[in-house]
Amino acid sequence: IVIDGKHLTINQAIQKALELNPDIYVEKFNIMMTDTNNEKFDSQYSPILNLGLSRSMNEYPELLYSINGKKVESTKIETSLAKHFSSGTTIAGGISHSEVTLDPGTTPRKFDVTNPVVFLSVEQELLKNAFGYSERKQKDLIKNVSDAQKEARTFSISMITLGIIVD
Repeated sequence: IVIDGKHLTINQAIQKALELNPDIYVEKFNIMMTDTNNEKFDSQYSPILNLGLSRSMNEYPELLYSINGKKVESTKIETSLAKHFSSGTTIAGGISHSEVTLDPGTTPRKFDVTNPVVFLSVEQELLKNAFGYSERKQKDLIKNVSDAQKEARTFSISMITLGIIVD
């Protein structure tokens, strides 16, 4: 077989036809896309990282010194990691650090309060296992649809390939 002035074997010609066929190209991407819904459903169980920083400063009028002080400054830094499970359990842990400076306005001294915290929490939704039945069924349905789509796409590629070979 001669294509563009080059002599090709039957196998090379078939390979070239498969590479250049737009239907096969599209079907390859369709196969990759069939897992999107399944991965999207499972993403709700991905770990969640939280980072936070806050800073505030309040100055009060002299009339309120006796209640709030003259000035309050606070800084808080925190980070945490949480993971949700299909059973309804959530595990979270992290660290937090706060600093508060209070200038009472009535005396020349300031008060500094530092509050470092390490935390771990475990939560369980009590009715999740009972009501999680529909969620588990939905996951199975999404997986079955994804598998069926993959099989259909593979069959479609096979038919296109067979058509190229026969032609």
